[in-house]
Amino acid sequence: MILTPFPGTEIYQNAERNGWIEDHNWSNYDMVHAIMPTEYLTRLEVQEELYKCYRDFYGSMRRRITGIFSQNKFKRKTYRYMAGQGLLQSMKELF
Repeated sequence: MILTPFPGTEIYQNAERNGWIEDHNWSNYDMVHAIMPTEYLTRLEVQEELYKCYRDFYGSMRRRITGIFSQNKFKRKTYRYMAGQGLLQSMKELF
């Protein structure tokens, strides 16, 4: 997950004071979207690193298929979401 400085927290106040917050769209405050860069990575690079971590963890074909058909509703939804995102990414690369 990505560090998300939620309003009302000390981390948010510190980030706001230092001008680190680059995204004020509240729908992105979900610990999956990068709201601010790090000392060494841009927001886009942080997003790409998280995607790589997800891909590495959920990456094997056997794990994907097992996850998509899991009895666990949360696990099934997560794997289906990741499969959809992978499909969208593949289609974007075609054009």
